[in-house]
Amino acid sequence: MIASATDGVSAIAPGAIATIGGLGLSNCTAEREAGTLPLVLCGTTVNMNGQPAPLFYVSPTQINVLVPRSLTPGQTVRISVARADGEVGIETLPQERIRLTAPGIFLSTSNGISRAIVQKADGSIDAIRAGDAGVLYVSGLGPIDTAVGDTAATPASKLIRVIANVQVWVNGVVQNTFFAGLTPGQFGLYQVNFVLSPDTPVPDGDRNEVWLTADGAESAHVRISVAR
Repeated sequence: MIASATDGVSAIAPGAIATIGGLGLSNCTAEREAGTLPLVLCGTTVNMNGQPAPLFYVSPTQINVLVPRSLTPGQTVRISVARADGEVGIETLPQERIRLTAPGIFLSTSNGISRAIVQKADGSIDAIRAGDAGVLYVSGLGPIDTAVGDTAATPASKLIRVIANVQVWVNGVVQNTFFAGLTPGQFGLYQVNFVLSPDTPVPDGDRNEVWLTADGAESAHVRISVAR
């Protein structure tokens, strides 16, 4: 089983961070070291239509990968996982599950409740108020305006933007989105910067929602902490 690493259910897109779940995927557990995104961890490799997928993490039951950016959306994808001892597992991803854009929002969980990770201008992860700028960390926003190697970190020397038209919605109101692109210094992580509009209604209780659209593709609606 493969799905977006953001919510475990979304479709995937080239350049997205995805999670593969199963049994016997690796003979040991390991995660990438700083500075690189390897193609082999614990002797385990992942290929998608013959293209190697860089690895964030491997264990016997889970692998986190970067979906190769050169994959073609809308085609059936053959995923093979090979262990160091030669055992190979194969899964076929139907063509409707891989799309040009497949936005998903990364979440944090506290007291059993999952909410969108929103970083404010001061670097804190806290409730956002009208007029505040915030950063959402996301996956699956599709093609970028400057090529970055699959195993390379996003350079900090220039901002790399996505080509898709990306919008942030909070409680049904479209927000002022002023950047959507790769996060400098990270591997395959996208971010979306926005300002919370004063016109956004804030219902009582924990009933505030945020979602993204990217060229019409819509993410799951997830909770967001909004303060009056």
